[in-house]
Amino acid sequence: MRRLILVIAFLFAVCSAVWAAVLLDDFNRASLGSNWSVGYSSDCAIASSTVLEATTLDAVCFVTWNQSTYSGNQEASIDIVALTDGTNKAAAAVVLSAGAPPTETFYYCRGRTDNSSIWKYASGSPTRLVDGSDVFAAGDVLTCTYNATTHVIELLKNGSTSLATYDDSASPLSGNRIGISCYANDDLNYCKADNFQTASAAGVVRKRVVTID
Repeated sequence: MRRLILVIAFLFAVCSAVWAAVLLDDFNRASLGSNWSVGYSSDCAIASSTVLEATTLDAVCFVTWNQSTYSGNQEASIDIVALTDGTNKAAAAVVLSAGAPPTETFYYCRGRTDNSSIWKYASGSPTRLVDGSDVFAAGDVLTCTYNATTHVIELLKNGSTSLATYDDSASPLSGNRIGISCYANDDLNYCKADNFQTASAAGVVRKRVVTID
């Protein structure tokens, strides 16, 4: 038994832990298709294998993933392909705890070139909950998590750098969808997102998988 314990201890000593990610969509096609729900105030679309606003400039587009529901912990991330400012600042975001369209009630984790922030939408009315400590640019990964036990929302940059957290235990949301948002002002191509991921199919926030070096 002692030898077994020593072997197990040795294995943990030489292991490294990494976060598991599940790629839900790489957008390598012409249209969003049935896996995504549209019908919020403004729709997103696919162009050049990325997500961007569909047709309406100066409007925040939202779409939610409908092939899985996440009633517990939630996480979503996107690769920011383009974030170009026009008359107004472009913004890329993910949404958590969302309901089905057309109701816009969800957490909204936003990245811009001048700030980052966590918001809460209640029936289309946005409230800024907290500002982040860094900005975003093309090439960054934006991640948002929600812990269903503590009701804490967290915004992360490039997978590991925490920019902001907010405890919403006073009035937590209960939606079970995750999704994407983009905002562009002068050109639809000013906000582009790719590679929509979650932590695991079961919605376990930042699930850890142990791998042997």
